[in-house]
Amino acid sequence: MPSLYAEIDINAPQSVVWEALVRKDQWRFWNTFLYDRVPGMRLARGNEIFLAMQRLEGDEETEFQPLITMVRPPSMMRWVSTIPGLRTEHVFELRENVPGRTRYIHREVFSGILSKVFLPFIRQDERQGLRRMSQQLKMHVEQTVLGNGQYDPYGYQNRNPDPRDAYGRPAYDSPDDTFGLTTTIAPTLIADTTAVAHGIIEGMTIETITHLRATTARVVRAEVVVSISHLLLHSLK
Repeated sequence: MPSLYAEIDINAPQSVVWEALVRKDQWRFWNTFLYDRVPGMRLARGNEIFLAMQRLEGDEETEFQPLITMVRPPSMMRWVSTIPGLRTEHVFELRENVPGRTRYIHREVFSGILSKVFLPFIRQDERQGLRRMSQQLKMHVEQTVLGNGQYDPYGYQNRNPDPRDAYGRPAYDSPDDTFGLTTTIAPTLIADTTAVAHGIIEGMTIETITHLRATTARVVRAEVVVSISHLLLHSLK
């Protein structure tokens, strides 16, 4: 199965790194890859949480609703998000190889018949996001948690965000939150995905494709979703 991977050594005990990682209500102070949309939802096995992802800083966000499948303090956490034809699993692992020094590992695994369609368009940006989060976690732990630094990649201390949302954006279920979707179909994107898309639609019903179009935006880029779903729907006519 295709996967993405990032790792980094953090000069801190495993328990300290774990505490920083699982306090998702504090991500807004250091994490520019994953956003906690509903801080009140706990990271506990069997719980669903609402997150957003920004693969590149300044890029549009992708919202998704993963299911927590494992929380094993202080060493491992897993969650899974699924849509028809695509399953994505995030695995976070901590290893204290020597006292006071922890290796942070973040792995993302893709599976399903649609992974071959979407992954080529998000692989590079998503890998950068994983690496950026690992670097920011290291800086947050070493400079802020254990040191006296004020690591603040958002400039959060200098602004007053909307109280509905920790990041100053509309709340998850706000009527004015459109998730930044676009209905523009990029011709080059369609040309690049035509062969793959035609190869997977056989046996898929119109109901499945319609549901895919409505839900896929939680996992991949909006413009990719809209373009490919239009292509699939057109192919079934």
